Amino acid sequence: MSRTDLFNAAVLVACACTTAASADFAGNYSNDFSADSGNHHGQSQWTDFDGNGDLWLVKDGQGGHGTWETGGAGFTGKSITRFSASFDFSFNTNNNGGLGDGFSFLFGDMSNMGGDRWVGGEGGLNAFTQNGQGMSIGFDTYGGDSVKARWGGQMISESIAFGTEWWDYAREESAGAALDDANQGNIIVNWDINLGLQVLIDWGDDPIDGYFEAISTNFFTWPDGYDMTNWSFGFAGRNGGIDNDIFIDNLNIDYEYIPAPGAFALLGLAGLAARRRRG
Repeated sequence: MSRTDLFNAAVLVACACTTAASADFAGNYSNDFSADSGNHHGQSQWTDFDGNGDLWLVKDGQGGHGTWETGGAGFTGKSITRFSASFDFSFNTNNNGGLGDGFSFLFGDMSNMGGDRWVGGEGGLNAFTQNGQGMSIGFDTYGGDSVKARWGGQMISESIAFGTEWWDYAREESAGAALDDANQGNIIVNWDINLGLQVLIDWGDDPIDGYFEAISTNFFTWPDGYDMTNWSFGFAGRNGGIDNDIFIDNLNIDYEYIPAPGAFALLGLAGLAARRRRG
């Protein structure tokens, strides 16, 4: 089965649950990074090196952070009830050492990224920690080699530690090789207000067959009608003492939502936490 078929199958699984809280409307965000778009912070930039357009979160040989977000109008008046996100990823080390620290997939309010709020990495995003809300799925590529799901600054669910797959299969020794679609891995993040969260990883050009299920939990549910004005999707990467390039490509997000009545916009974190189940 091709990667496209696997993604389509995962979307069908995520759509399988139909309840009173099911979404009435659907939307999609797609970005193959063939041109620059969205909002960059820190080291983040767009690259078309060797004719391959990708998001370049952090740079080999430079410690630091890079964050990118889709920008735009967000989800004003919408309450997301389900999404299935798929994106490709790769690392380039230029033969100069091991992998850097990692990156996160983000979903939350990134409308105010002043000061250090834009700073993030595999541990999530400062803005989410300061807000006390926002979803971050962290991919730790140095040492722990695991996937961590956070709400705000709190870790809610963590995968078992896997082996050296990041190093063995997702790393290349030149930017050209890392940017080649054939050498990139793929990650799927499925979330449903009733079913919870699932994170799947395909390491790319490797002998491992299919996807590794890193997380499957009922974590991340919130009140029906929760207003997600100013929310958007994004990524945050970090390099510490060991550096690499982090590339992201072919982001595709299918989502469902219900209109959020004005009253729901007044809901605070206390009400959110009371309804959230944890895995």
